[in-house]
Amino acid sequence: MIPLLLARLHQIFAGSEALRYVTLPAGAALTVLTGGIAYTFGAWAQLAASVGAADVWLCGIHMANPSLAVDYEVDIGIGGGGAETTRAQVDFSVGYLPLQYPIRLPAASRLAARSRDATGAGTCAVKAQLITGV
Repeated sequence: MIPLLLARLHQIFAGSEALRYVTLPAGAALTVLTGGIAYTFGAWAQLAASVGAADVWLCGIHMANPSLAVDYEVDIGIGGGGAETTRAQVDFSVGYLPLQYPIRLPAASRLAARSRDATGAGTCAVKAQLITGV
């Protein structure tokens, strides 16, 4: 009973009943990223044309289907095509990686990702996990 009471008090005082977790791209397969030459980032690939009408918080990254058994680095960025700015860079091989601290992404931002690996020949697939309603 006490854990339920604490959870409800948190919802009331933090306004957390409005929070939602969403993934981008939504309702679609993961976005495939291709590296450049060894240890060089490949081209940015769009995850979403817009994160929505309100600010959101990037809280994690899903990665799947790496084509090689090597570690990958993935950049998550915002901005127009050719003008992206990295907001998060993570190093991992597969699975879900929660970010220790969520990163605010401004409303209407275009969301993109790119990757690199030791060979430059690897591909991987990613989605971004976001929090809305903050």
